[in-house]
Amino acid sequence: MQRRLVPTLIIAAVALAACASAGPATWTFAPGGPDASSAAGPAASGGAAAPAGAVLGTLEVEAFDLGFTPSQLTVDAPGRYAVTLTNTGQIPHDITFPGGEQAVAVAAEAATVEVDVPASGLSFLCSVPGHEQAGMVGTLAVTGGTSAASPGPDDHGGPAATTDIAADPNAPAPVTYDATAPARLAGEVHD
Repeated sequence: MQRRLVPTLIIAAVALAACASAGPATWTFAPGGPDASSAAGPAASGGAAAPAGAVLGTLEVEAFDLGFTPSQLTVDAPGRYAVTLTNTGQIPHDITFPGGEQAVAVAAEAATVEVDVPASGLSFLCSVPGHEQAGMVGTLAVTGGTSAASPGPDDHGGPAATTDIAADPNAPAPVTYDATAPARLAGEVHD
């Protein structure tokens, strides 16, 4: 039995070491679905985007566990901007734009990506599975610009959903009920 156990343990140790040296897990967003990951290019892998003009400024965004601060940014003019994502959370996060531009940062690190901001603005999200649904979304607007309309329910290109909820003034008054338990029934108790 020892002859079989030793080779198995060696193989398990080598496999574990290979997994540990692979580095932190990252997630990428590819426009058009999972089959389009090769079309996303270097911008989707967190590298610098293709040059398309001078960078007008740098925007700072903090990713904490399941949120961005600030989640709504405004720039003075459309153009190319560098966006630096600083991850103060405990798990990896990214900032992904509709064109596939992305910066990925593990805990306690920062990453920068360049993005072209149109006059209608952009939205952004964290493409780690479940993070968008948990609220890691935001908008980048241009002063005096118009908001981009969302082309469909599966696209994150539009402005973030509003979460202002107001009470209905015409709603009926709540009904309260006595929370006291009813009296115990008479009879014999059996275990």
